[in-house]
Amino acid sequence: MFFEHTGEYISPDKSLKTASEMLAQELRAFRDSLVRHGLPSCPQPSDWREAFELLKDLIGIEDISSEHPIKKVLFMDELSWMETPESDFLPMLSSFWNGWASKRHDILLVVCASSTSWIFKKFLSDKGGLYRRQSDILNIKPFNLRECEAFAESKHLAMSRKNIMEAYMILGGIPYYWDEFLPMDTVTSGVNRMFFGDSPTLDNEFEMLYKVAFEQPLPYVKVITALSGKGSGMLREEIIKESGLGDGGTLSTILEDLEKAGFIRRYTAFGKAKKDSMYQLIDNFTLFYFKFLKDGIHYCDDFSQIPSKIFDNWAGHAFERLCLLHSEQIKKKLGISGIPTRVCSWQCRKDPQNGVEGAQVDLVIDKGSVGVTLCEMRFYDDDYPLSEKDEKDFARRRNSFRLVTKTKKPIQTILVTTYGVVKNKYSAVVNAVVTADDLFTEI
Repeated sequence: MFFEHTGEYISPDKSLKTASEMLAQELRAFRDSLVRHGLPSCPQPSDWREAFELLKDLIGIEDISSEHPIKKVLFMDELSWMETPESDFLPMLSSFWNGWASKRHDILLVVCASSTSWIFKKFLSDKGGLYRRQSDILNIKPFNLRECEAFAESKHLAMSRKNIMEAYMILGGIPYYWDEFLPMDTVTSGVNRMFFGDSPTLDNEFEMLYKVAFEQPLPYVKVITALSGKGSGMLREEIIKESGLGDGGTLSTILEDLEKAGFIRRYTAFGKAKKDSMYQLIDNFTLFYFKFLKDGIHYCDDFSQIPSKIFDNWAGHAFERLCLLHSEQIKKKLGISGIPTRVCSWQCRKDPQNGVEGAQVDLVIDKGSVGVTLCEMRFYDDDYPLSEKDEKDFARRRNSFRLVTKTKKPIQTILVTTYGVVKNKYSAVVNAVVTADDLFTEI
């Protein structure tokens, strides 16, 4: 039995609905679900107590004489929207479960909420009747590249693996966005329809995304906005200064909520203490929004007409982020899946006095005593031709890394690229090559 909320609480005149109007709307939707699943002559409940009594009528009496009773699965989607102000939804759900449903052997209750902060604060951390009542917690993560490819195939999308990576660099692995593609779409035509032109299908998606995810989205957006300008991440002190938010428990909660929801990640740069943790924005759509869509200012009305220099700069950083999100696939290709590792980044400032050139490595795989892998990433249309410049750049970063960190560990440099490398006199500057096919590996 599937129960879901009705949508936004906006009246036809664009005004917000009152608490009683929102409650009535949710109860009507609940009643419609009861009727749809077979409850005849179902009256309209006036509150959630009556609604759950009607649900009991629909479920009926358990057949305790049967050795294998028919399992009744109750799936409540977007639970946070059902708990409208002053509705007593959660207490009544608690009463329904603890006082009736949990005593039976034929009922499975599954609840879902896209607002990660809500599900943790109001449901999983409930100190009332729902305290520790859950038997399992399933964190639904975005698709990886392999899963996006399977989804694209199911929709009969004519996309190569490079196309899928391009779409992933814009949309991440969110099925809702991928479902917007039509069978005849290219990546460009699909993205244009979603975000560009006069009437994009996902217009105002950024605003709606954070409104749905967080009850009070403004401070969260302030943190996200601050992080959007620093690709490698920011220290807590830097976030405070850039966002204008105060230090303290509220900021800690915001950062924790954003991390749990998958918008940011927290990591400790190589050689740094845990107290120096960095916070990095990793949500692909959000970063795409800040680059090309913020404030409705587009470089053009067609994604394919973005100047190549601007596009290439974005694509390079987006590919680095894609590789970060598929670090497990990279480790599998390198044969180190079974080795405890830490994935981080590293950077240093130029220090001529000590022979250190400024350097940054966006993906470092620390393998403990086994060694360190510095990942260089190049998004390219063909086999990548390593050059003398690459050789010098890779050597500069490796030497700076060794000088600054003072590590005695073996250091290797690998290249992650789309197809592979051109065999030339510079090919030996990397210890291994990881390709797109490797990133599509099942984990």
